[in-house]
Amino acid sequence: MKVLISQKDLKDLSSGVQRKVMEEVNFLVGKGFEVHVIAETINRKMISDCNAIPVKTLKWPFVKNKRLFHAERVQKYIEKNEFDIVIGHGDIVNQDLCYIHNCVHLAHERVFGKPLSPENTVGLMHEKILRAQKFKRLVCNSEMMKEDLMRRFNIPPDKVVVIHPEFNLEKFNLLGGEKKRIEQRSKWKVQEEDVLVGLITSGNFKKRNVDLLIDVAVEIPNAKFVVAGKNKDSNFFTKVEDLNINERFLFAPSIPDVENYYHAIDIFVLPAHIEEFGRSVLEAMALSKPVIVGSYVGASELLKGKSREYILQKLTVEEFKSKLLDLIRNEDLRKKLGQENFKQAQYYSHTSQNAKFEELVSSII
Repeated sequence: MKVLISQKDLKDLSSGVQRKVMEEVNFLVGKGFEVHVIAETINRKMISDCNAIPVKTLKWPFVKNKRLFHAERVQKYIEKNEFDIVIGHGDIVNQDLCYIHNCVHLAHERVFGKPLSPENTVGLMHEKILRAQKFKRLVCNSEMMKEDLMRRFNIPPDKVVVIHPEFNLEKFNLLGGEKKRIEQRSKWKVQEEDVLVGLITSGNFKKRNVDLLIDVAVEIPNAKFVVAGKNKDSNFFTKVEDLNINERFLFAPSIPDVENYYHAIDIFVLPAHIEEFGRSVLEAMALSKPVIVGSYVGASELLKGKSREYILQKLTVEEFKSKLLDLIRNEDLRKKLGQENFKQAQYYSHTSQNAKFEELVSSII
């Protein structure tokens, strides 16, 4: 059987969306499918190494809506070939399985406090896809996303399914963790007795509310902080310097071996205005870390027991500081929550999530 998977940008594995696409590719190839992967920016070797077929769409700089232009190119490729299954990741209209990874309308409302501009190209693409509803199943990465999209676009419940993203057990495991912890903390000049609080993300520090973390760091001088990820806005770096906390508030680049960062920290935080899922939360849980997350972080749905007490109901300095101090001052509590999170994370390894994906694919054939 032939499968087409579409994702506009597949140049590397720096984002959760790109990793998700490649997880699908590897799984379907392993099941004997002939898999075509189509993208505007594509790493041909990465695709070919998985025994899949890379297809590059034309990139034309003069069109007004580049996303719509890409969707039209994909549609022409579909019409020229016979595919048993078409899987889209928020960039095509006609598909069997439609994955949406961002609630662009809700996110804009949460971050900026006003509706998304009707000219926003991502918003326009989502409007086109979700109002047309030319899919057999819409796959959401959290219940939060499901509720928003069903309400906003009047999507019938029987067309929507939630499959939480997975973590890579081969990469995010405890083997050699202590060695990686020591090496990474040494690079950052963090002592073993220091409590290190970390926010690890792909980027977009405004959405992830790094501002709030900086404000809290000022209030907690007996801890160190690190934020890892890409971000073009230099205001965050300037703010840390202006507040004179740059010796204990670090910024780190994205790296391929990101698990080293998780091993190095003691507490993971994501006080985001909104995070449709937040794979970094699950990865931290898989490495036995206690986590503090905002209530609009989709991955908060995975937390059980006492860990749920560390979901921020209000994104205020007072609440965040209080919960963070609980963990900073109590090493036994950190270990207890980390162990609970580790156990819970095992339900979302690639093995268990692949079974859900296989069931979903079987349901539409």
